[in-house]
Amino acid sequence: RVWIEAAIAAADSTSQPQVVLAVWRRAEAALRAESAPLKVLLAEWLCRLNLSRARELRPALLRSPPTPLRVHEALLAHETAEGPLYGKSVLQGASADLAGQSGGVSARCVAAELVALFERAVSEHGHDSVDLWLHYARCHLRQGAFAKASAVHDRALRVLKEQLHSDFVTRYQEALRGDAE
Repeated sequence: RVWIEAAIAAADSTSQPQVVLAVWRRAEAALRAESAPLKVLLAEWLCRLNLSRARELRPALLRSPPTPLRVHEALLAHETAEGPLYGKSVLQGASADLAGQSGGVSARCVAAELVALFERAVSEHGHDSVDLWLHYARCHLRQGAFAKASAVHDRALRVLKEQLHSDFVTRYQEALRGDAE
């Protein structure tokens, strides 16, 4: 941890992030499953970089699971705070249903980078994180992509532990009411 903190604190950590990543790779190899706290530290550093640079570097962080939920939350917050939440997406081709509903005008969908982050996060933490599913659905709700939000809702109910269903449904309905106001 000390070596990573020192590498991050170095004046050139933003211009030469490969130094920080090299220290990370050595620490990850040495610590293996115990490297989770270091992943959180590295994610916090990535989120201080500009978004395009962070996008270039985050595959190195996410390459080897498990990734703590806090890492996914930090990266999602960075992506939604700085990035275009919606835009032309590589998923547009798969969104023919939305394009058809928009009368021929191409529908805007959640940016591909954000969808990829959500998908990675739910693959690791979807079974026990109501907040993660709600955040994912809200991104679609805010854009008015109700079919996609509904699909996220349905998936959440299939993936979440059964004892979390009631909390999820209640909070999802609150989100629907809140976005309608």
